Amino acid sequence: MLQVVVHCWGQDVKELTPSPDVITGADVVYQQEHFDALITTLQDLAAAHTLIYLAFKIRGKLRSSTGQVAHDVVFELQLATLA
Repeated sequence: MLQVVVHCWGQDVKELTPSPDVITGADVVYQQEHFDALITTLQDLAAAHTLIYLAFKIRGKLRSSTGQVAHDVVFELQLATLA
């Protein structure tokens, strides 16, 4: 069953489906100050089997810190770039 939910990063995740198989998002991070809340939410929701697909343009300081943040929280990160 597919469930689409609007959620603000960093808010309590109790109302969301725990341990989903897939989490998707596009243009979910525009300003760097929201990145930590996004990572916290993904950590709270995801299980070992959860696949997370995010599409966003890496801007400013995120350009140098995205990989380090994902590594620090034990996410396997694969970056893809548009040609």
